[in-house]
Amino acid sequence: QGHDHPLLLKHSLAAEGTSWIVGSAPAERSQHTAKTRYRQADAPCTLSRVLESEIRVEFASPQWAVTPGQSVVLYDADVCLGGGVIR
Repeated sequence: QGHDHPLLLKHSLAAEGTSWIVGSAPAERSQHTAKTRYRQADAPCTLSRVLESEIRVEFASPQWAVTPGQSVVLYDADVCLGGGVIR
């Protein structure tokens, strides 16, 4: 229980139904930042797997309350690349 419970922290996530504003998915092992919550600070991450409509994101530090059904949005500096729905 509580805001700091270790089960609320995730080092990675899988997302499906990806959509890319930039046209195509970024390359595997590319480094970006991501948000999984509104007003969240950008979190450094690496795309560890990129399939046609699915990605796996590994965070540099654990992220709080990564929740299935919510969106993950990827950025390259201030440019929104796209994202998907967290599984």
